Amino acid sequence: MGLFLKQSTAVDHLVGPFIDDGDGKTAETLLTVTQAEVRLSKNGGNMAQKNEATSLVHDELGYYVCKLDATDTNTLGRLQLMIHESGALPVYHEYMVVTANVYDSMCSTDYLQTDLIQMGGVTQSGTDLKDFADAGYDPATNQVTGCKLTDLVTTATTATNLTTNNDKTGYALTAAGIDSIWDEVMDGNAPVNADTARKIINVIASVLAAKSSGGGTATIVFRDTGDTKNRISTTVDADGNRTAVGTIDGS
Repeated sequence: MGLFLKQSTAVDHLVGPFIDDGDGKTAETLLTVTQAEVRLSKNGGNMAQKNEATSLVHDELGYYVCKLDATDTNTLGRLQLMIHESGALPVYHEYMVVTANVYDSMCSTDYLQTDLIQMGGVTQSGTDLKDFADAGYDPATNQVTGCKLTDLVTTATTATNLTTNNDKTGYALTAAGIDSIWDEVMDGNAPVNADTARKIINVIASVLAAKSSGGGTATIVFRDTGDTKNRISTTVDADGNRTAVGTIDGS
């Protein structure tokens, strides 16, 4: 297979080289190659002269510019070009004529056109596919043959599907919902001011990160992290062991 040509499109192409038939190496640069001497065969058909009337013009090194018109390239498939010129060895070229879409997809900025014929091994009509593409899936009207889908809208509205769907992806709690979590009682045996998650965290932060006083005495006091009030007041023995807890304020 030779070069690609665009169907029904005029083209200028270099043919050759035309070499002297005596020594087999010298380029023939002064030949007169007429329209009738340029023979074409389309897909193995009978040879005929090219339709474009211009004689060939030498370029250099024994190569000549051969003009073909839209009639010369109007048949898809193999195109053979043969020239037997007196004084020169025969010249032969072979081309592949392709559609404009194929040629421009390979040689320009076009996109190769592909048409969907089957889905799931079942041939579809153009109407089926166009309706499906234009209007989307409709179980009543736009069903693709051999590839019918369940009506998910109807199915999803059933009580069973709604009650068994536990996927909470994408949901966010409101501020009130977050507060209710922090205010949930975690320790029913704790003092009233340290029984919820919020209050317990406040008490822990007081011991770990806030000011304290009374070290070395029998009473140790821990402040809140903002140093605005006492959070914890404890009684310890001489060894520092906690013997009693007085004030606990986690609010």
